Amino acid sequence: MRRARHDVFAQRTTAAYAVVWDLEWHLITSRRLEPGCDLYGALLALLEQIQAEGWRPECEPEYGFTFVCRGLERRLVMVTARDPTNVGSQSFNPFRK
Repeated sequence: MRRARHDVFAQRTTAAYAVVWDLEWHLITSRRLEPGCDLYGALLALLEQIQAEGWRPECEPEYGFTFVCRGLERRLVMVTARDPTNVGSQSFNPFRK
């Protein structure tokens, strides 16, 4: 059976976010991306800004994320549909009322 591949860079009708997290999921920075914008271009622009600050990407962001490092510190840079400022539960709980 073939698995469907999610296209993280597909045109969206809702907002997306370009986000930088530390490795404990603490929000470093985020940018709201308007519906219909070029998500890959926005991610590359964020990476370019981060590189100017001395961070080095560990790989290409072809899946919508990459890790960056500077010295011994690492961070996660990604594009996501999830609002990073929403601290509510992100998972389904069948026992919640």
